[in-house]
Amino acid sequence: MSASHDDKFNTPDQTAIRVLGGLYDMVADETNFEPMFHAMDDFIDQALDLQEPAALPPVWRKVLAEHFEKADRLFDVVQKDEPPTAQDFVARHTLPAAVLASDGSLLAENEDFRVLARRDAGRSLQDCLAHPNDRKRLHALLGHAQEGRQALLTFQFDGSDKPSSFLARRSIQSNDASHEVIQLTLVHPYWTGQIEELLQSAYGLTATEIAILRAFVASGSVAEIAKARGRSIRTVRTQLSQVFSRIGVDGQTELAFFLSSLGVLAASTPDNSTEDGSRALVQHVARKTLQIDDRVLEYLCYGPETGTPVLLIQPTHPPGLTPDLRAALAAEGLRIFAPLKPGSGKTTSQPASQSMQDMVRDYQSLLDAEGVSKAIVAGQASGGLYALTFARLFPTRTEAVFLVDTGVPFKGRAEIMALPKSISRTFIPARYFPEVLKLPHRLIAANFHRSAKGEARVIDYFFESSSLDRALTRTDPKYYDITREIIRFSFESTDRLVKDVSRWASDWQELLDNVANTHHIRFFHGAQNTMFLAENIQAYIAHHATCDAVLMDGCAQLASFQRPAAFAAALAGLKHA
Repeated sequence: MSASHDDKFNTPDQTAIRVLGGLYDMVADETNFEPMFHAMDDFIDQALDLQEPAALPPVWRKVLAEHFEKADRLFDVVQKDEPPTAQDFVARHTLPAAVLASDGSLLAENEDFRVLARRDAGRSLQDCLAHPNDRKRLHALLGHAQEGRQALLTFQFDGSDKPSSFLARRSIQSNDASHEVIQLTLVHPYWTGQIEELLQSAYGLTATEIAILRAFVASGSVAEIAKARGRSIRTVRTQLSQVFSRIGVDGQTELAFFLSSLGVLAASTPDNSTEDGSRALVQHVARKTLQIDDRVLEYLCYGPETGTPVLLIQPTHPPGLTPDLRAALAAEGLRIFAPLKPGSGKTTSQPASQSMQDMVRDYQSLLDAEGVSKAIVAGQASGGLYALTFARLFPTRTEAVFLVDTGVPFKGRAEIMALPKSISRTFIPARYFPEVLKLPHRLIAANFHRSAKGEARVIDYFFESSSLDRALTRTDPKYYDITREIIRFSFESTDRLVKDVSRWASDWQELLDNVANTHHIRFFHGAQNTMFLAENIQAYIAHHATCDAVLMDGCAQLASFQRPAAFAAALAGLKHA
């Protein structure tokens, strides 16, 4: 509800009370976050003077800080009192999923599983097992003590003309110290574009081989494939035999298990990265760790080993980017070094208050370890501030600076408040009273992780002010997945996220000007980005001869993912700038 909907809430005091009421309602139910945000919009409009340096009235800053701190502690209590249940598990899945108890009875199922697993009343899930061996595998799994043990199960559901394969994993969930529930999870994967990318990059399958394999998974009939493709049965059998040999399976059962495992992997690790020593699932990606004093820094490397070095800093974006972007960067001859932020992966956790200077000193150590004397330094979103800080501290190690969707500093409160509400409600507090940001971010994260519906709602909210990006995430699963991973990675630490947003919302004009005086700076930006406006970037570069911009028309905050070739070309153009 906003002031425009109810004129009686038309003073700063009244809207502040609405903020507090919405805050506690949100703690009780994190899905109910919009009333508090709308109240915050009205409060910002009424309580803040547009003229600098006037700030939030001290009395309300104190009251808000106290209540947000209390509500934060209350949220911790609420979370501890509500341990995850079997239904919570299945609700979080975007694939059909169910949970079985140790006796094989069904504990929970999501709607997708319910639709898929149609069965007559009174018929148990175990009655739907397709073969006697499936029942043996199920009982062996339920009776085994090893956490993480898995097996392939096939079910013949009512009204279905062929069995459905599921990857079954045994896990243990303890709701309290005295009660333990053994659960068996069933996740039915779909054939996705991600699986095709994995098969192509990891096993070198051709487009024809992938098409034949996909047809075989769909029909299970060599004769049908031969007829559809106009080939002999013998030719298709030979092609399938070659595919089986290359991916290391022997027969249809092993293939089903392999693809089930691959489907779960693709759904759970969209950056397609793997641990050291395991078989790489995407070409040119390696995970490395570096010991720096008492800390560990983990980072990704990809692209040709002799390529132009690029230090890519992404505190709010998964450093693996996407296969399309990695391929485009490799095609431009770029060697990417992408450090993980503190607390992510194997990188040692550090307080959110850690300075950008301390972080980029570790990045200098990364370049030293790789034998790189000079690199293009790139930063995505708030990572642009880290890139600028690196260039300022280590000018001789910096070839040029590439700012991806970083924008330029806001000139003042009036400029931020002129932005769409979904943006100004974050950046105004981030700049003037950041103590109120931590809990809303925690609550949004809880909503995101609560269920598939909550995840979709947060993703939709993420692009509330960007019609272009919202349309992409609503209509194309690829961009939905990308946005989901950005949100997941960003919310790994809400303290660090709030600190980075506060830095981003601050006045970093002096830092930008300092680097612009010594280095070539290139902005890569969506022309319709509603967070940091393209016209402000154009105004800045008009007065700085060392700066230029590559603006992607028809793109907003997802520009780098929509135009990977343009992104890579713009970055490669900074070689020896």
